[in-house]
Amino acid sequence: MPNYGSPEAIEELAARLRSQIEIMRTTGAKVHSDVLKTNWLGAAGTSYKDRAEQDWLWAQSLAGQVDGIASLLDQHANQLRTTLAMISRAEQAIRNWFNQAQHVITSAIQQAQDAASDAIHHLTNLRPPWELPLKHICRPQRPTSGNSR
Repeated sequence: MPNYGSPEAIEELAARLRSQIEIMRTTGAKVHSDVLKTNWLGAAGTSYKDRAEQDWLWAQSLAGQVDGIASLLDQHANQLRTTLAMISRAEQAIRNWFNQAQHVITSAIQQAQDAASDAIHHLTNLRPPWELPLKHICRPQRPTSGNSR
């Protein structure tokens, strides 16, 4: 089949994205937990924790978006698989039609050749009238009933 795309390759990409995002979630959760355990005080400590919280929320949002992208890729792979199946059925129907047409044409040509061969055979074996016995050339006409003269 021509290369219309590979649903399996698309699904593999979606799985890799999910795997990578899961690593990011696990690592991010650990870092976030560690940040919350720090005992830093003062404006710098508060600023650090605030920034870490913002980063954690951003990472969670990004992970959700990547999950959405992976889901879209899975949907696309399924649509592609369906489309490829339809294309395959159409290609098979076209091949079948052409094979049937070829068979019909081949049969017609063979019949024409056979008819021509038979005609040639009969013509080449036909004896000219001067070689036929006289009785085959001049048959007396028998009167038909109702036509009397």
